[in-house]
Amino acid sequence: MDHDRWVFPWVAAESDLMVPLPARAELHRSPAVAAVGAALAGSLGRPVAEAEVIDLYSCFPAAVGVQCRELGIDEGATLTVT
Repeated sequence: MDHDRWVFPWVAAESDLMVPLPARAELHRSPAVAAVGAALAGSLGRPVAEAEVIDLYSCFPAAVGVQCRELGIDEGATLTVT
């Protein structure tokens, strides 16, 4: 692969704030993703949605929608480079 196509992550985050779906007050929200988004935005110095490259994945399309909403990312954006 050409070196000009390599991608180097600036930040990564994970959360142990997972709340099982049946226990959530709002099914369309994810406290864990919101916490990760805040941590990433703090490290980036800007909202996650303003990153040039985003790699966001789940085998469940609904989960990607929830993640997009929590991170402020347009669901029509390019969500993965892999």
